[in-house]
Amino acid sequence: KSDIDLLPLPVEKESEKPTSTEIAQFRKKFNITTADKIILYVGRINYLKGIDLLIQSIEKLQRNDKQIKLLIVGRDDGYLTSLLSKIPMEIKKQIIFTGPLYGEDVKVAYAISSCFAITPRFYEETSTASLEALSFGIPVVVTKEAEIPFLNNYKAGYLIDNNPIDISNAIIKILSSFSDEKRQMKS
Repeated sequence: KSDIDLLPLPVEKESEKPTSTEIAQFRKKFNITTADKIILYVGRINYLKGIDLLIQSIEKLQRNDKQIKLLIVGRDDGYLTSLLSKIPMEIKKQIIFTGPLYGEDVKVAYAISSCFAITPRFYEETSTASLEALSFGIPVVVTKEAEIPFLNNYKAGYLIDNNPIDISNAIIKILSSFSDEKRQMKS
């Protein structure tokens, strides 16, 4: 143990917040209102990332609350067509694919979000995108396959099993504790 050092992943401690103009332009471009509750995923669009599990998890939530939108940010690794075919028609308008975003654009995506979620099928390192979400003050939902050490200790989100019911329940907990007032203050 004395020969082992834990090195944290490098993420800006306090990210620069986007301007109100940048936020307004982003919202207009992707048809997002200030009343929408944004669940954010940032990463590759790949089967291994379990995005279909995330969509299944929020499908019921979206049917009960039309203000919930899933914002999927990332490049297609050849899975997008298959993924789109799995989305039920009645919720397609509530799922937004932006493609890859960089710089100020991705900062806006973080800034307008109510919750960040990542649900990979297989074990991987801690997601840098989830740590970036935390740097914006966004609670996260991560599965054990993408664990963030000490997440529960800091009450910054939920570490859960990778199944649609647990993912849905964690998102519900975050959204119910995330008041409209806080959401308006962030955006």
